[in-house]
Amino acid sequence: MHGRVLINFGGQTLDYDPNFKLYLSMRDPNPHLLPEVFMNLTVINFTVTQEGLAEQLLVDIVRLEN
Repeated sequence: MHGRVLINFGGQTLDYDPNFKLYLSMRDPNPHLLPEVFMNLTVINFTVTQEGLAEQLLVDIVRLEN
């Protein structure tokens, strides 16, 4: 039997799926998040110009490639 990875969410113990992704949209252009949460996020500011957004996405792609 393989080991299971579990998470506690809302008082329930759930199986963790590494393929799970959560997408959120916020009205606040500069959300204040805990550092340990922010380190696990990719934040994209959609209030920028199209060129600025392309630059943000390129930075993320280069970071992932390295």
